[in-house]
Amino acid sequence: MNGASSYVSIPAISAYNFSSAFSVDLWFYGSPANGSVFLGQDNGGGTQNKWFVDYGYFTSGSFDFHENGSTYGFLSSDAASPASATWNNLAVVKDGSLYSFYLNGSGIGSQTLSGTFPQPTAPFTIGYAEPGLGYNGLIDDVALYNRALVRVRSAGTRCNP
Repeated sequence: MNGASSYVSIPAISAYNFSSAFSVDLWFYGSPANGSVFLGQDNGGGTQNKWFVDYGYFTSGSFDFHENGSTYGFLSSDAASPASATWNNLAVVKDGSLYSFYLNGSGIGSQTLSGTFPQPTAPFTIGYAEPGLGYNGLIDDVALYNRALVRVRSAGTRCNP
């Protein structure tokens, strides 16, 4: 993926219409640059319905979960420095209004946001959100769950290339 013209796009389906509990889990290689978007559903700029997971777009040096709809918010992890030259696991778990961030199996902060989760009609994309918001690197083993995960994976469960 190059963060602009090379990304994965999957048509929108009702399985991505999350509610009060869900989890997003993925592996990425190396240290992302600030402003890197890993995945999401994004109907467009501004106040359009969307959600996406990024590194450093809103809070430099932190992972963010952005949602736009009837509720608006950028929720950020604590400052985090992913290991370079290796695979890292990122999970975002939503349970009610609590969003928790995990890097390589360790909690790196949580925040709350109440309201109705947006239901974008855009495709689900990996490595891209909207023009200028992408990820230049490797992403693998993306998983979406319609429940809050109790256990998240750690870096020890992935082989390096």
